Amino acid sequence: MTEENKQLETELNLVELVDKVMNPPEGVFINAYLKPFCNKLNFIMQLTNYLIKHPAELDYKTIENQDWWDTRYNQLGKGGFVEGVEARDMAVPKKTIFEMIERIKKLEDKSLSSVIMNELKTVDMYNLGFQKAEEEIEIRYQTAMASLKKSKFLSSGVATELKAALVRERLNAKQANKPFITLYVLKQYSVEVNLAYFPTKIKVNASIEYDPAGWSLNRLEQLKQLKKNDGRTRKQRRADKTKERIDSGMIEMLESIVEHDPAEDVSNFARDMIRLYEINGSFKV
Repeated sequence: MTEENKQLETELNLVELVDKVMNPPEGVFINAYLKPFCNKLNFIMQLTNYLIKHPAELDYKTIENQDWWDTRYNQLGKGGFVEGVEARDMAVPKKTIFEMIERIKKLEDKSLSSVIMNELKTVDMYNLGFQKAEEEIEIRYQTAMASLKKSKFLSSGVATELKAALVRERLNAKQANKPFITLYVLKQYSVEVNLAYFPTKIKVNASIEYDPAGWSLNRLEQLKQLKKNDGRTRKQRRADKTKERIDSGMIEMLESIVEHDPAEDVSNFARDMIRLYEINGSFKV
């Protein structure tokens, strides 16, 4: 592994990232944003298991007939690994999948993180493929325009049709040269994983109706209500079996929110509440 790849793997912590997605503990919800990544990983796992069990056989038709081949990793279209227009944004062309199979066969380490890392190294190759295809499309377009101008058949309608055809060809070329995964997308998934896991890091030491799994706007409103009440309500004090409106457990929970809540307005509000308590012994200004 090159130093660049080592640095990349350290930055993303791919092994940990993959484990978090594939083995989420109770209380961690793999949301719709992470589902594509989860299903891609499942697809790789099924594929590598198949290749390990059938090292001497590689019949693409047989592979395509496996139950796991049409694993859905997008919310659109029929299957994630078909070349459907409706699934274009998320789908990966079969050409890329077949090429990935050949790459996986050559890997000594066929773990999920190793396969993902190996696929990241192919992104430049696919980008160059698209760039070359795009240049050829542009040449054909300019040649067609020049020919029509000479023949005096060029009209606004014909020009519009040619332009539309150019756009369609570019889209098709982009899809045909699409890598399995990119670093940009992988980093987005990494952010979503942190969002999915942060509720498990919050120390829920007080019954203050702060729901770490709820929307950030709701979490902010719950803290605002806590500040307005200057701590626990009577009902919340009964639930926590305490007479204290504010105690060390509540402050520890607010400190946990400051440290782990990914919504900046929520964590900042919790930080301000802690400062107020340190100055006034309450949440009142």
